[in-house]
Amino acid sequence: MLSKSLPEPIAQAVRACRWHLLVAAAFSALINILYLAPSIYMMQVYDRVVPTGGVFTLIWITVVVGLAIGTLTALESIRTRVLARVALRLNRFLSGEIIERLMARAKPKAGEPSTRHAMREFDAIRQTVGGPAASAFFDAPWTPLYLLVAFMIHPVLGLLIIGAGVILIVLALIGERQTRSRSGDAHAANTAASAAHQTTIAESETIRALGMRRALAARQVEQRQVGLEASTKLQFLAIRFSSATKFVRMFMQSLALGVGAWLAVEGQISVGAIIAASILLSRALQPIEQLVANWSSISQARNSLATLRRLFAATESINAERTALPDPKGHLELERIMVKASQGAELIVRNVSFQIRPGEILGIIGPSGAGKSTLARIASGALPPDAGEVRIDGANVNDWDPEALAAHIGYLPQTLALLPGTVTENISRFAAARGAEKDETDRLVIAAAKLAGAHEMILRFPNG
Repeated sequence: MLSKSLPEPIAQAVRACRWHLLVAAAFSALINILYLAPSIYMMQVYDRVVPTGGVFTLIWITVVVGLAIGTLTALESIRTRVLARVALRLNRFLSGEIIERLMARAKPKAGEPSTRHAMREFDAIRQTVGGPAASAFFDAPWTPLYLLVAFMIHPVLGLLIIGAGVILIVLALIGERQTRSRSGDAHAANTAASAAHQTTIAESETIRALGMRRALAARQVEQRQVGLEASTKLQFLAIRFSSATKFVRMFMQSLALGVGAWLAVEGQISVGAIIAASILLSRALQPIEQLVANWSSISQARNSLATLRRLFAATESINAERTALPDPKGHLELERIMVKASQGAELIVRNVSFQIRPGEILGIIGPSGAGKSTLARIASGALPPDAGEVRIDGANVNDWDPEALAAHIGYLPQTLALLPGTVTENISRFAAARGAEKDETDRLVIAAAKLAGAHEMILRFPNG
């Protein structure tokens, strides 16, 4: 059901993890059954061993409860490893897709939330899936088991657990309601501060040359302070509700002892049931308490999922099926191209149309800011237009496989930068990562470097 409401790539990743999730659910069932062992042990000690002095019985039930607890802890350890594997599997299925879509995304519209930090948001989801919050989600459905056992001991004890559970759920709902908006504000503030920091560092040379270092450092500190204060307020609110939840759980656990003692005095339950009732209540409320304690990470994961939804809705998978078109001959057509400024509705390029046939060269002149570079970026496929069509050999550029088409396009941006990697990798457009043969790639790289007059210069670099 959950996977049906998710973007298809995320749904496919979830389906790929279904066996891991089923194993975690099965282990959770065994874990919660084994958690009954300490309660049963205490009942046997006080009801059978103490009244009869049965030391031999005590030894054997101690061995049995030791095996049960050992199995329980082993299963919990395995479940934690399984959930960690789920996080790793999600990374394997989605990280490449997210990175590709980030590089393929169009510029956001004015006022539209940014998705540039989608990879960081994905990591927040992975950490939640592999963390204690996920274990609490798997344990929560087994709370009725402890409730049933409590009712079997005495209905009053069952009603006590129900009352305590209702109080904790109400606290959780109030906490979720109060933290929802603050969580979104903190998330937005920290994302904006991080984006501004990355942009400022990238432009540090210009900042130093124009004497803006102290001013922008002060601005960065202020933006970080806003984000940190929002996060701290959210954390304080979460601590407040976590403390209230802990108080309720500990008080109700003690109250269970008192109620059990009263029922024992009245002769309605055995002495061993007093301790068992306290243990049952504590275990029944533990998943709810864990969910409240980890609510901030759950809320963060929910906000992060919303970011991924926007990214997947705004971009198309690079692996989308397309009809394989022949190698382009170079007939380029731009029809009624329009491009808006990144902020606002001002048009940078307005209703531009032209075509270039194979072998022709077109020069575009105009004042600074007229849209010359923008038009070149659209023609090369580096930037999608806001309106209009780009056609190559009569086919819409979106009908081509972008990787196959890019192999026939040369593009020199205004701002030059080498991508992380060797000179060979940059010249070959990282062909090795696509599975190209090394010897052939090296031959073509050297030929290209010689053609550009850069081969001798590259040989003088460290390690060539």
